[in-house]
Amino acid sequence: MGPFRAASPSEKNPGFRTATLQVIATATIGAILGGGGLGRFIFDGLSQGDAGTASIYCGAILVAGLAIGVDLLLAWAQRRLTPRALRRTRLRGSSGPASVVGGPDIGGPDVAAPAPSGAA
Repeated sequence: MGPFRAASPSEKNPGFRTATLQVIATATIGAILGGGGLGRFIFDGLSQGDAGTASIYCGAILVAGLAIGVDLLLAWAQRRLTPRALRRTRLRGSSGPASVVGGPDIGGPDVAAPAPSGAA
């Protein structure tokens, strides 16, 4: 075959989703330097001691919700932008290891290959 091969958009940029989540995490820490953002709730709560517990939890839930929401949005966009020919999808109506192109059947029964007809 040659040194080059076709790659899906997710293979060309495998770390884009991870990098986006790292930016969200770093922006949260930016509140230490007075940058504001959702990290402000967390660090204000830390400075209040026991009285700021609710603020810490509120900030943590907001940051986690933002990170999960952005990751789900990027995962959806990745599925929509990857051409069908390059997707690894589950084949409908079949079970066992051969039911997925390129991987095991997740969530399906563990079905071993049938033994050859002459084997005991």
